[in-house]
Amino acid sequence: MSGSNKPQSSPFYRANGRVVLFNVEGKKLTPAGEADTGNWSQGVAFSPDGRMLLVQNMVQKNIAVYEVTSSGVRDTGQRIGLRAGPAGIRTATR
Repeated sequence: MSGSNKPQSSPFYRANGRVVLFNVEGKKLTPAGEADTGNWSQGVAFSPDGRMLLVQNMVQKNIAVYEVTSSGVRDTGQRIGLRAGPAGIRTATR
């Protein structure tokens, strides 16, 4: 959420949420990339092949689509609009 769920008067407020990816190497985490996202983000899901990342944005009532690349994460600009704020997500192979 990165402070996007806080009131603007809060010292912890940030206008956008943030997607942060990490590589897992044994027991060590290393930053792999990051990108801005919407507000009050509720969850994320990877596509089965790990190439795409879906992020739920409660305030915008959408799912943002990101591409996972060797250099990090890239916002595709694609948004899947919903009638309500999303609060649960998963992907399936079919």
